[in-house]
Amino acid sequence: VPVARERRVRWGSDEWAAVAAYLELLARIPDTLIARKFGLPAAQQVSREAAPLAQALAQAQKPEHLSRQMLEFDSRLKQAGLNPGATADLTVASLLALRVEEILEAEVTDGGPIPGARGLSSWDGSRAFSQLTEKET
Repeated sequence: VPVARERRVRWGSDEWAAVAAYLELLARIPDTLIARKFGLPAAQQVSREAAPLAQALAQAQKPEHLSRQMLEFDSRLKQAGLNPGATADLTVASLLALRVEEILEAEVTDGGPIPGARGLSSWDGSRAFSQLTEKET
């Protein structure tokens, strides 16, 4: 969550913030789906390969300048049949946590629920999730 938040502020892009969060997770934590299918050494190797790309992205002022390197990394993973899907799942969960955090912070800061959130400060998890996902009519 902190990586996504900081990169979104720096780059002004939810998409690039998500890419940064994904690469940071992949670089730091070997993907369990890869480990289960191909063994821990394969997952650790993917993490080692992701680390320099995550570091370069963390330092980038314009992340789009690293698009070619990221696409090459993605292509190598696909060619090897490696799918870091557990890391992707963690990234999505992190982005959802960030969104929920922002909604709750907005309620506290603004003194009331934001449109569409309908009172998450009372925090009923199932109600909150449905409020986040339902479409406004």
